[in-house]
Amino acid sequence: MNNKQSFFSFFQGNIRVLVIGRAIWTLGSSLPSPYYTLYMLALGATPSDIGLINSLAIIGGMSVEPLGGYIADRRGRVKLVGIFTFGFAICYSIFAFAPDWRFLGIGQILQQMCFFYSPGLNAIMSDSLRPGTRGRGYALERTFPLALSMVAPYLGGLLISHYGTGDAALISAMRQLYILSLIFGLVTAYLRLRYLKETLTSNDPPFKLRELPNVIKDAYTGIWETIKWLPHNFKPIVYLQFIQTFFISMTAPFWIYYAKNTLGITAPEWGTVLLFSGFTGIISIFPIGYLVDRIGSKKMIMISMFLAIISVALFLQATGFWSVTLVLVVLAMSNSIVTPAWASLIADMIPRDRRGRINALVGENGIGVSTSRTTGGGILLVIPASLGASIGGYLIEWNMTVPFMLLLGALIICFLFTFKFVHEPQKAEV
Repeated sequence: MNNKQSFFSFFQGNIRVLVIGRAIWTLGSSLPSPYYTLYMLALGATPSDIGLINSLAIIGGMSVEPLGGYIADRRGRVKLVGIFTFGFAICYSIFAFAPDWRFLGIGQILQQMCFFYSPGLNAIMSDSLRPGTRGRGYALERTFPLALSMVAPYLGGLLISHYGTGDAALISAMRQLYILSLIFGLVTAYLRLRYLKETLTSNDPPFKLRELPNVIKDAYTGIWETIKWLPHNFKPIVYLQFIQTFFISMTAPFWIYYAKNTLGITAPEWGTVLLFSGFTGIISIFPIGYLVDRIGSKKMIMISMFLAIISVALFLQATGFWSVTLVLVVLAMSNSIVTPAWASLIADMIPRDRRGRINALVGENGIGVSTSRTTGGGILLVIPASLGASIGGYLIEWNMTVPFMLLLGALIICFLFTFKFVHEPQKAEV
C-alpha cells in the first residue's frame, strides 16, 4: 500500500484539479470534434475552405500566445487560465447555432485566440510536478480524461446515426453535440478558476486592464530576447517542431474525409474506430508515463515516432473498417507517448520562470499526429502550421493521397533527426 501511495504521491492539489478538469473538458470536446470537417462540408465549405479557416485560426491563436506566456510568467497563471477557459467554452455556442460554414470559421478563430491561456496552464502543470514524477504526472493527466472520453466519439457517431443520413441530419446532430460541449466547457472553467492555486511567486502587482497596451508591448518585444536565451540543446527541438507542425497540419482535418471518400467509412463507423483507439490509449498511457521516468524521454520519443511512421504507412494501404481500426490503434499508442515524453523533456530543460514564455514560443507537449483539428503550438510555429493547413486543403482537392505521402516522408526525416540531434539534459530543472 505504501508503494502504491508513493507511486501516486503527486496526485494532489493542482494536479488533481488539472486532471479532473481535463477529463470533463475532453469528454465534452470529443463528442463533436471528430466530425467537425464533415459539419463544415455539410454547411457548404469545400476542402480548400477548410484549409483556409484552419490556417487563419492557427495564425489568430498562435499569434497571441506570447501575450499569454508573458502574463503567465510575470503576473500569474490561474486567473489567466480560468477567465479564458470561460471564453473558449462560450465560443461553442457559435458552433451550435452557425447558419453556414463561415460562422464556424469565426468561432474557430475566436476559440483559438482564447486558447492563449495554454502557456499558463502548461506552466502550472510543470510547476506542480517534481523531477522524476513528470512522466507519470503527464501520463495521468491524459489517462483519466481518456477513460471518460473514450466513448465520446462513438456516442457522437450514434447520435448522428440516430438523426439519419444526409447533411440536414448531420447538422441537427452536431448542433446538439456542441451544446453539450458548451456545458462541459463552462464546468471546466469554473473548476480551474475556483480551485487551482497559483504556482508563481511574483513581485509584480496584479494585472489591470489599463495596463494592457504596455503588457502587449513588453510581451512581443520580449520574443526576440526569449529566442536568444534558448539553450543550445533546446534548438533541435524547435527545428523538429517546425517540420512536424507543417506536415501534420497539412493532413489533420482530412483523415475522416479520406476515410469516407476513399474507403467508404461512415461517421458512426469512424466513431467506432475511435472507440478502439481510445481504449488503446487508456491501457497504454500510464505504463508509458512510468517508462518515461525509468528509461528517459528520448528513447520513448523515438518509439513514438516509429509507431507514427507505421500508422501513416498502413493508412495509405488501408482497405476498409478493420484496417483503418488497426491504423488508429497504432497511432493511439504513438500519441500516448507524445505528451509525457516531450513535456517531461522540455520541463527538464527549462527553468520555472521561463516556462510560460517558452511554451508560448513552441508549446510544451510535443506534436502528435492529429486526426481531427489542426495541431497547435506557439508563435514560432505560426508560419509552418498555417501554411501546412492552407496547402493541405488544396492538395486534398487535387489528390487525396499526396498529403499523407508527404507526411510519411516528413516523419521518417524527423525520426532520423531526433536520433542524431535531440539529447536529454544531464540535470533536470525543478
